[in-house]
Amino acid sequence: MDTGAALVLTGPGLEESTGDLGGVTAAAAEQARALLRRGATATERLDVDGTAVLVDLLVPVPSVLVVGEGALGAALHAQAGLLGWSARTVTTVDDARAAVAAFTEADVLVLLDHDPAFDAALLDGLAHGRGFLGALGSRRTQAARRERLLAAGVTEDALAAVHGPVGLDLGARTPAETAVSIVAQVVALRAGRSASALASSAGRIGG
Repeated sequence: MDTGAALVLTGPGLEESTGDLGGVTAAAAEQARALLRRGATATERLDVDGTAVLVDLLVPVPSVLVVGEGALGAALHAQAGLLGWSARTVTTVDDARAAVAAFTEADVLVLLDHDPAFDAALLDGLAHGRGFLGALGSRRTQAARRERLLAAGVTEDALAAVHGPVGLDLGARTPAETAVSIVAQVVALRAGRSASALASSAGRIGG
């Protein structure tokens, strides 16, 4: 802000850059990418290593890709609508892979179908490292999926990016409650929050 220097970051993960902020270029870019993970357009003044940087971030409307159908799929569409997100359902591996290939940091995959063939969509998502990857299923289903992904060459560290069982532990019993737990996890992760009760935290309330 003091020098008039500018840096423009573009691309799904803000990986393309034009311009230079001097010694804080890399740190400012990383903070901008962190803001992008919230999935919301924002203008913020940041302190980057003692330098005042104004970040004007334009983020596309998050898209929720639901792989599989049923009551939970419908509930996820409803929750996405309440948040102003878009949502669509796919039922084939090819459609899932094509959609994940176009993911931005703001986008969300919720894998409802337990067919091992859909592991390909998770592998694609892990390969480019963008978006939220969530998978439904029992502990047994999660363990089997984990073993398949490890066998496919995914590292233990990389597996941490697959959220399964997806959702927060809210005691959800109905499809609607489960959908709330899933979108709540997405919101908390983007904001860098622990998803604990507000009364038990001392931090700022809200984003």
